[in-house]
Amino acid sequence: FQMFVTSLRATGFDGAVILGVSPNLGGDIAELLRTHNVTTKVIETAKSCTYNGYKDEKGNVLNTTESLWWDCPELYPDYKLTHARFVLYRDWLNECESCTDGV
Repeated sequence: FQMFVTSLRATGFDGAVILGVSPNLGGDIAELLRTHNVTTKVIETAKSCTYNGYKDEKGNVLNTTESLWWDCPELYPDYKLTHARFVLYRDWLNECESCTDGV
């Protein structure tokens, strides 16, 4: 986070920065983000993913509710986090009153 945020702010960018973070974010990192006026959104992990039907490389249907490799956000348990990030971004931008320019 430090390299991204400090270099972004060093360019003079003063717009909104919204980052999804772990609930276990360290205090030093949280302080750095606050210092640089970064809005953090904690992404809680769903107890289990509800989407079943994803296939592995051999065509076998994976049981995502028992998979250790399948992380889904609590708000969107039907999506793997790598896919859910897009709807989370949408939600965060819609919540952001100062985000009125292009993305």
